[in-house]
Amino acid sequence: MDSPNLRGSPTILVVEQDAQLRELVAAALKADGYTVIEASDPDAATDVVGCGLYDVDILLTDIMLPTMSGEELAREMLEIQPNLKIIFSTVANQSEFGATLRNIPHHACLRKPYGAEALRRAVLAAMGARNAN
Repeated sequence: MDSPNLRGSPTILVVEQDAQLRELVAAALKADGYTVIEASDPDAATDVVGCGLYDVDILLTDIMLPTMSGEELAREMLEIQPNLKIIFSTVANQSEFGATLRNIPHHACLRKPYGAEALRRAVLAAMGARNAN
């Protein structure tokens, strides 16, 4: 499949504690031409956004992380950067986490394992929301 139109391509912060999965996701996003920043835990992620050196457009985070949940991380990130778009990923099914996430503006939730095409669709959905703002 052709890469999407990347004019105004976003920077994506991938937060995943599983190093192998994080690297695979980052590689797939980079192959589509996105700028990717990787973080292994919530502390590293908040450092990236809080330092002001990076203009992060999309947060792609696992729901289950060490030290805080992906939901808590998203809330904290939205306080720092209110226009941040959120994509969650999880091994749980939607009935297990759906109610929790209703109060957090997010643009997709990927159920693990997911493929490159599902990842691409989620990012494009978030980009569409970004371009609508």
